[in-house]
Amino acid sequence: QEESIILEIGEFQQTEGGIGLTLLESRELYNDKNDLTGWESILEIHTPGKPAYTGRTAINRPLRIFPYRLYQTDWSRRKAVTLQSLVLPEHQITLAEQEGFMLDGTLWLLTYAGTGESGKTGDPSEPALANFFFLGQKDGVISGRMSVEQAGESLQMQAVSTGHKIISGLRLSYDPGALPAGFGALMLVAGAFLSAARMRRKKVLIETGGK
Repeated sequence: QEESIILEIGEFQQTEGGIGLTLLESRELYNDKNDLTGWESILEIHTPGKPAYTGRTAINRPLRIFPYRLYQTDWSRRKAVTLQSLVLPEHQITLAEQEGFMLDGTLWLLTYAGTGESGKTGDPSEPALANFFFLGQKDGVISGRMSVEQAGESLQMQAVSTGHKIISGLRLSYDPGALPAGFGALMLVAGAFLSAARMRRKKVLIETGGK
């Protein structure tokens, strides 16, 4: 039993397994030679009947949430545009590349036409608004192109800033063999205690002749 989860910073998601996850931070990991070695995510974890707590998962270092394990599987840093509602200015939404909206049966996806690889780390410059546009798709076929300004008019929104959105890809896997931290040690201690008790009882029986 597995469940794929995609989260952006600050986003909360309730999993099918009944566990709630909020992504607090997510970053790339580098070694001493500045080589990329993987990704790490820090999350607030909500389990039924227990207080929320913080945990982290990384490539090859899954987080144990009994009876599950949470794996880090993907990570991306995408160019993004933040749109503000013209009707309710306090409402904003940030769309990253390949995210969009439906309008009259057409799916409009945000696209960036500037230089540089999508999600490339090490490019601190803010992406230019003029390089963003929406590509329309209908029935799997590209059906048009729309500027951010045109999309804003249709949605009653306006672009207020550009930047990047971090997306973390996770996988929650059912693993009944993943005992809660400390539980295995507790079982070993209990087992040793019971063995010692049996030995003492056996010694007493021998000394008393089994009476």
